[in-house]
Amino acid sequence: DTALHLTEATLLSSQKMAEIEQGDFPETGEDEGEFGEELPGYRWRTEVLETPLENVREVRVSVLWTGGGERSVDLVSYVRKK
Repeated sequence: DTALHLTEATLLSSQKMAEIEQGDFPETGEDEGEFGEELPGYRWRTEVLETPLENVREVRVSVLWTGGGERSVDLVSYVRKK
């Protein structure tokens, strides 16, 4: 069901973004992984980019799943060095 997948992916992307925001100042680069046996079929991808501001990074989180083709929910946030 598309609505269920969208809801689940939105919650997962919010959780992943919160993990990044609560951690140390993120290094630039990309990472990806799966959510494990509890959530088969969902995977995540992150991208951290530099911005013109030295103490601010752009963070992109995507949660992807397959259902009638690959679909995703994407979040973008800006993280400031603490």
